Amino acid sequence: MRIDAVVHSPGCLAQDLRLESLELDPPGPGEVCIRVAYAGVNRPDILQRQGTYPPPDDASPRLGLEVSGEVIALGSGVPADALGQRVCALTPGGGYASAVNTHWGHCMPIPHGLSMAEAAALPEALLTLWCHGVQRGRLSPSDRCLIMGGASGLGHWLLQLLVAWGNPVRDATAQAEEKRAFCRSLGATAVLPHSGPWERGRYDFIWDIAGGAGLEDRLMALAPEGRLVLVGLMDGAQSTLPLPRLLSHRLTVLGATLRGLPSMHKAEACKALVAEVWPLLTERRLVAHLHTTLSLHAAGDAHGLLERGEQLGKVLLCAAAAPE
Repeated sequence: MRIDAVVHSPGCLAQDLRLESLELDPPGPGEVCIRVAYAGVNRPDILQRQGTYPPPDDASPRLGLEVSGEVIALGSGVPADALGQRVCALTPGGGYASAVNTHWGHCMPIPHGLSMAEAAALPEALLTLWCHGVQRGRLSPSDRCLIMGGASGLGHWLLQLLVAWGNPVRDATAQAEEKRAFCRSLGATAVLPHSGPWERGRYDFIWDIAGGAGLEDRLMALAPEGRLVLVGLMDGAQSTLPLPRLLSHRLTVLGATLRGLPSMHKAEACKALVAEVWPLLTERRLVAHLHTTLSLHAAGDAHGLLERGEQLGKVLLCAAAAPE
């Protein structure tokens, strides 16, 4: 089938993104084809466009890691009743399009009461938090937490989850006053500048999007048995580790990317999200904060927003005949 899809050349600028008509293969075994309503825009998309985050060999070379929409075709092995279902889904790339193929196990029902637009903001962020924060990072309701970038696409979800869980300390970092106010409105117990100061031994869990030279100070802020999950390198790829403290306090540093996880692992995490987090969304204890929605034609503008750090919450792309 013919689709409209955003295409790019690795290393290109945001304004070089363009919409083209392409042929989409039928869904393969275990896959479905989704008519896209909305596609989420994420920082890994920017890194892929810039040529620093190449997709896995078995993934689509096109941009877009999450969508919402309607299942319009089935590959072999997919239950017949999947046809016509409204879902949000993690995709192996190619989500910036009017239709995309993805694994049926990576599709989740739209939470009750949420719009298609809100649902498109869920898969990438919540699966990253669940796989790397809850499962690997052992995040629990008793943890004292620091979220680097509390107003970011990942951070604002984690902050809300900690509030829903009743975590005693849920500090966040933000620079601009608008973002600091946003973090406070979501329930941050304190809002700090990105550079600290960090109270030594204050935190059991740190969600770190920055890396760079400040990583050493953040590790010093961990309590014994503390965990730091590193999900980004916005402050640089080089750091010094306080090895004596790592040893004496039995600290854990976890590197985290979602895209390279085995498909079965992601499918199991999707089931866990529906069971554990979807009720919080239905009860509006977690809310999808949408910054803006742009057309597929404006994908470059969406990337520009994220590159400048101007967003509060999620930036979405709307496919041309998006059903709501």
